[in-house]
Amino acid sequence: NATAAMSAGVASFSGLSYAATADSQSVALTAASSGLSSATATAFVADVIATKLVFSTQPAGAVHATALTTQPVVQAQNASGILDTGMSGTVTLAASAGTLSGGTATMSAGVATFSALAMSGVSSATTLTASFSSSGVSSVTSNSLEVAIAPLSFAFSNV
Repeated sequence: NATAAMSAGVASFSGLSYAATADSQSVALTAASSGLSSATATAFVADVIATKLVFSTQPAGAVHATALTTQPVVQAQNASGILDTGMSGTVTLAASAGTLSGGTATMSAGVATFSALAMSGVSSATTLTASFSSSGVSSVTSNSLEVAIAPLSFAFSNV
């Protein structure tokens, strides 16, 4: 709530701000004063503008040349951590070591879900860095991910 003194039938407000709690929120301002009818301005939509990517689901369960058991999910958020539901484009992952397959996903409504991500050629810890197809959105690096070597199985038979 903000108040301002009225002079010659006009009240001027300065320094008003609104912090969105979700993308595409409809906001309407209402002026009220005792003894007068209230007035509501035409509503406007508060738009969240993404500035960063975040891993909302960290990648996990990497076994050499096999799809990760937990596929990563990347979100586009503003500085306050609010999802930008209007964001769309391509998110690309790059590995700090080894070879990555399935490392691109389409972002829709601010969310990119990977579905066939697999690692190979590395037997130590690696990280994944997600980057976005347009400028102005900072990239993000995942937690460290251990890539396991698939166990070998042998079958013996008597000849």
